[in-house]
Amino acid sequence: MPRSIYESIYRDLKLKIEDGTYEYQEMLPSEHSLIQVYDCSRNTVRRAIASLVSDGYVQTIQGKGVRCIFRPVEQTSYTMKQYDSIDLDIVANPANATEQRFTWTYDKEGIVSVKDQVSNELSSSGGYVTKTTHTLSALQPGTVTVTGTPLDETNSLGPITFTVTVTESQESMELDF
Repeated sequence: MPRSIYESIYRDLKLKIEDGTYEYQEMLPSEHSLIQVYDCSRNTVRRAIASLVSDGYVQTIQGKGVRCIFRPVEQTSYTMKQYDSIDLDIVANPANATEQRFTWTYDKEGIVSVKDQVSNELSSSGGYVTKTTHTLSALQPGTVTVTGTPLDETNSLGPITFTVTVTESQESMELDF
């Protein structure tokens, strides 16, 4: 069954976004260029772009164009030993970061915890740069799916989901109160 023209454009642009032809934060070709490339009407291009916006691949910026906001998740699962902690590699360090950049939810409570910490660091130019660190801590053995939902739309970062498997530690943990 033949696809509509806008669906073909949508799928082609989506594929180019997913394969890295258009990288995160890169501007897509202008509406005029897309009309020429796909030999179609402005409404057809706009409909394809609207579908990409709706699916979280791009964002439209009035007067500037369309920016790719799709960022492939590099790691979707972690295996950790009980009581270990790691810093997650999440690029979300805007100058207007809040104390808690994400709302973290877990499909099972008590297995892991993610804490966000905002700090100001001295930059090479002598000013201060805000940096957010996301620390994943393994609390007890088990497997859990973690979802982080951004509290603001800075950098158009979408929800992040990953799985964590925590294995039992061979060492005993001394708690100091």
